[in-house]
Amino acid sequence: MVCKAGITKVTDAAAATALVADWFERHNRPATTSSLADALGSRVGKPLLQTILAQMHAEGRLCVKDMKRASVYHLRAVTPPPPPPPVVEEEDAAATTATTSPPPDGAVCEEEEAEDGAAALRQGVAAAAVRLCRCRRRLDRWRGWPSSAERASAAVDLAREVDELRDTLRHHHQQQQQQHGDDGDDVWLARARRAVRRYRCSRRHWRRRREWARRLLDALHTAADGDGDVAARLAWVTDADVAGANFDAAAVPLPASLLRRLGLPLC
Repeated sequence: MVCKAGITKVTDAAAATALVADWFERHNRPATTSSLADALGSRVGKPLLQTILAQMHAEGRLCVKDMKRASVYHLRAVTPPPPPPPVVEEEDAAATTATTSPPPDGAVCEEEEAEDGAAALRQGVAAAAVRLCRCRRRLDRWRGWPSSAERASAAVDLAREVDELRDTLRHHHQQQQQQHGDDGDDVWLARARRAVRRYRCSRRHWRRRREWARRLLDALHTAADGDGDVAARLAWVTDADVAGANFDAAAVPLPASLLRRLGLPLC
């Protein structure tokens, strides 16, 4: 199996076990599951690696020291085999047998205790190295953070920028309101000017119509007919026929101040 980064993954348990045993024999130093996975270049997955380490510990090939957060494994110290007995003569057989007698039980216990003490020391050194590495990473991370003085200076700069942005926003808002007010006045003036012009145009048309109606009435009027007879024949309605109506007096008087504000002539 080959991953994306080009690292060949070892999934076979036997091959992975041989790889782990070879690493411990060549380096002969304690390691945790994570550190061993990193040392092997992530070629063996951590679950399989944990299973292999537990199996090697059960077989007596590795020793384990359970720490607070991880278990540290190291190679079990193997007692070297005793040297072959030297070839002696028959007369020296008794003396050789006496000199090659096994050591007492107390010496064997002392050697085992020394080996256990050395293993415990190696485990302690490995655990201290792990803690030192963690502390170093934490210290590097803390050094990258800004100090209290730098944070205070940055807070002052940000507060000043916020105040400047508020002032700019308030100024733009006032300008926008003023512009909308000016536009509203301009729109009102344009509407009022257009209404006055239409009103004056309508009044001029009404006056012309009334003048032509009078001319037509005068042209059709004869000595035998009265004004009422001609208007009745043409179905005209005059001001006199409408009770209380006077279109001349119904005109809207426009103030001179309004006309001057609109920029229109007074008449």
